[in-house]
Amino acid sequence: MLRFCGDAPIRNQAEEQLKLVHEELGESNLNIALFYLKRFHDGKGGKLGAVWRLRNILERYPTYSRLDQVLTLLGELNVADNNLDEAAAYYQRIIKDFPASRYLGEASLHLCEIDAMRRGGMPVPQH
Repeated sequence: MLRFCGDAPIRNQAEEQLKLVHEELGESNLNIALFYLKRFHDGKGGKLGAVWRLRNILERYPTYSRLDQVLTLLGELNVADNNLDEAAAYYQRIIKDFPASRYLGEASLHLCEIDAMRRGGMPVPQH
Protein backbone atom coordinates (compact mmCIF):
# COMPACT_ATOMS: atom_id res chain seq x y z
CA MET A 1 0.00 0.00 0.00
CA LEU A 2 2.80 2.42 0.86
CA ARG A 3 4.31 2.03 -2.60
CA PHE A 4 1.10 3.25 -4.17
CA CYS A 5 0.40 6.11 -1.74
CA GLY A 6 3.14 8.40 -2.98
CA ASP A 7 2.89 11.57 -0.92
CA ALA A 8 -0.83 11.23 -0.30
CA PRO A 9 -2.02 12.37 3.15
CA ILE A 10 -3.00 8.81 4.00
CA ARG A 11 0.64 7.72 3.73
CA ASN A 12 1.58 8.99 7.22
CA GLN A 13 -1.40 7.23 8.75
CA ALA A 14 -0.52 4.01 6.92
CA GLU A 15 3.11 4.22 8.09
CA GLU A 16 2.02 4.68 11.70
CA GLN A 17 -0.33 1.71 11.49
CA LEU A 18 2.44 -0.39 9.96
CA LYS A 19 4.79 0.52 12.83
CA LEU A 20 2.15 -0.61 15.32
CA VAL A 21 1.66 -3.89 13.49
CA HIS A 22 5.43 -4.47 13.35
CA GLU A 23 5.68 -3.77 17.07
CA GLU A 24 3.00 -6.34 17.83
CA LEU A 25 4.55 -8.93 15.53
CA GLY A 26 8.00 -8.31 16.99
CA GLU A 27 6.61 -8.71 20.50
CA SER A 28 4.86 -11.94 19.57
CA ASN A 29 8.03 -13.36 18.04
CA LEU A 30 10.08 -12.34 21.08
CA ASN A 31 7.64 -14.04 23.42
CA ILE A 32 7.88 -17.24 21.40
CA ALA A 33 11.68 -16.98 21.35
CA LEU A 34 11.70 -16.55 25.14
CA PHE A 35 9.55 -19.67 25.46
CA TYR A 36 12.06 -21.61 23.34
CA LEU A 37 14.96 -20.18 25.36
CA LYS A 38 13.38 -21.35 28.59
CA ARG A 39 13.06 -24.84 27.13
CA PHE A 40 16.68 -24.68 26.00
CA HIS A 41 17.90 -23.60 29.45
CA ASP A 42 15.81 -26.37 31.00
CA GLY A 43 17.57 -28.92 28.76
CA LYS A 44 14.51 -29.61 26.60
CA GLY A 45 15.75 -28.25 23.28
CA GLY A 46 14.38 -25.19 21.55
CA LYS A 47 17.58 -23.32 20.73
CA LEU A 48 17.04 -23.40 16.96
CA GLY A 49 13.49 -22.14 17.35
CA ALA A 50 14.70 -19.26 19.51
CA VAL A 51 17.45 -18.33 17.05
CA TRP A 52 15.02 -18.45 14.13
CA ARG A 53 12.49 -16.21 15.89
CA LEU A 54 15.14 -13.71 17.02
CA ARG A 55 16.70 -13.46 13.57
CA ASN A 56 13.22 -13.08 12.10
CA ILE A 57 12.67 -10.04 14.31
CA LEU A 58 15.96 -8.48 13.17
CA GLU A 59 15.16 -9.00 9.51
CA ARG A 60 11.47 -8.19 9.42
CA TYR A 61 10.90 -5.66 12.22
CA PRO A 62 13.94 -3.34 12.32
CA THR A 63 12.03 -0.66 14.25
CA TYR A 64 10.91 -3.03 17.02
CA SER A 65 11.34 -1.28 20.37
CA ARG A 66 13.14 -4.19 22.08
CA LEU A 67 15.69 -4.85 19.37
CA ASP A 68 18.51 -4.35 21.86
CA GLN A 69 17.19 -7.29 23.88
CA VAL A 70 16.94 -9.38 20.71
CA LEU A 71 20.59 -8.60 19.90
CA THR A 72 21.64 -9.49 23.45
CA LEU A 73 19.91 -12.86 23.28
CA LEU A 74 21.43 -13.63 19.88
CA GLY A 75 24.84 -12.70 21.24
CA GLU A 76 24.43 -15.06 24.19
CA LEU A 77 23.30 -17.93 21.96
CA ASN A 78 26.25 -17.43 19.65
CA VAL A 79 28.72 -17.38 22.53
CA ALA A 80 27.21 -20.68 23.71
CA ASP A 81 27.87 -22.11 20.22
CA ASN A 82 31.42 -20.68 20.20
CA ASN A 83 30.48 -18.35 17.30
CA LEU A 84 32.48 -15.54 18.87
CA ASP A 85 32.70 -13.30 15.80
CA GLU A 86 28.93 -13.36 15.28
CA ALA A 87 28.30 -12.83 19.00
CA ALA A 88 30.69 -9.87 19.03
CA ALA A 89 28.90 -8.35 16.04
CA TYR A 90 25.57 -8.45 17.91
CA TYR A 91 27.10 -6.85 21.02
CA GLN A 92 28.87 -4.20 18.94
CA ARG A 93 25.58 -3.35 17.27
CA ILE A 94 24.01 -2.71 20.68
CA ILE A 95 26.85 -0.32 21.56
CA LYS A 96 26.65 1.43 18.18
CA ASP A 97 22.88 1.59 17.63
CA PHE A 98 21.50 1.66 21.18
CA PRO A 99 23.73 3.90 23.33
CA ALA A 100 20.93 4.40 25.89
CA SER A 101 20.10 0.68 26.14
CA ARG A 102 19.84 -1.04 29.48
CA TYR A 103 21.87 -3.82 27.82
CA LEU A 104 24.82 -1.52 27.01
CA GLY A 105 26.90 -2.48 30.06
CA GLU A 106 26.16 -6.15 29.52
CA ALA A 107 27.19 -5.89 25.86
CA SER A 108 30.47 -4.22 26.80
CA LEU A 109 31.18 -6.88 29.42
CA HIS A 110 30.43 -9.67 26.93
CA LEU A 111 32.79 -8.10 24.39
CA CYS A 112 35.56 -8.14 27.01
CA GLU A 113 34.78 -11.79 27.78
CA ILE A 114 34.83 -12.66 24.08
CA ASP A 115 38.21 -10.96 23.74
CA ALA A 116 39.51 -13.02 26.68
CA MET A 117 38.11 -16.23 25.14
CA ARG A 118 39.83 -15.44 21.85
CA ARG A 119 43.13 -15.01 23.66
CA GLY A 120 42.58 -18.28 25.51
CA GLY A 121 42.07 -16.69 28.91
CA MET A 122 38.51 -17.85 29.46
CA PRO A 123 36.66 -21.02 28.55
CA VAL A 124 33.63 -20.80 26.27
CA PRO A 125 30.47 -21.33 28.36
CA GLN A 126 28.88 -24.75 27.93
CA HIS A 127 25.08 -25.15 27.83
